Amino acid sequence: MSRTIADLIQERFGLPTEAGRGRPAEGPLALLLSHRTQRRYKPDPIPDDVLEMALAAERLSFNNIWLAEHHFSTYGYLSRPVQLATYLAARTTRIRVGTAVIVVPLHHPLVVAEEIATLSLLAPGRLDIGLGRGYQHYEFERFGLELEQSRDRWEESVDVILKALAGGPFTYDGKFFKIPETSVFPQPVQRPHPPIWVTAQSLESVEAAVMESVRRSGDPRVAVVPEGPYVVPVYRPPPPAA
Repeated sequence: MSRTIADLIQERFGLPTEAGRGRPAEGPLALLLSHRTQRRYKPDPIPDDVLEMALAAERLSFNNIWLAEHHFSTYGYLSRPVQLATYLAARTTRIRVGTAVIVVPLHHPLVVAEEIATLSLLAPGRLDIGLGRGYQHYEFERFGLELEQSRDRWEESVDVILKALAGGPFTYDGKFFKIPETSVFPQPVQRPHPPIWVTAQSLESVEAAVMESVRRSGDPRVAVVPEGPYVVPVYRPPPPAA
């Protein structure tokens, strides 16, 4: 009997076998679809394999499925994670869908904000957004951009995205983006916006994300940096008043 993707996931994570399927997992589990392997389950992994993995992950009580963004190579599963997240959200009922990550400097921040808001409507209460600065020279080059400018573009873009998702009209006057009074419609269901996470590959990026989190919330406790791969929440809603 051939093994299914669900069988492979169970083996990889040490989950209960057939009799235990659907049993709540011990602690949160997440499935990250980042890049392909040489031993693909089927010749065409998109969308069939990805959907099968998402359905298996939901059945096995995973909490999240995360989708990466890579361009112009077979290194990644796909180039448009928000589009695939929309498809997976429509085919699942419980599992949270997320981007890990949208490479923000490659895009206009208003388009990123609109895509986040639209996906929030289509996956109400089930969306997490991961944002990143990018690191592949060839991706920036083919979009006519410079990797060396990615940090400055990143900082402006995150400002614009969060202002656009805040609900009201705003203006922006930066080095890369000059935006007259603008409002984004529709607005996201999750308020003030879906949880937004930043991935960082350097301590400098971690420090920048922590300071941004403190600046926006006024509370340094919202910035939690685990050991190993750096993942920092840019915004977390403050606790309710006592």
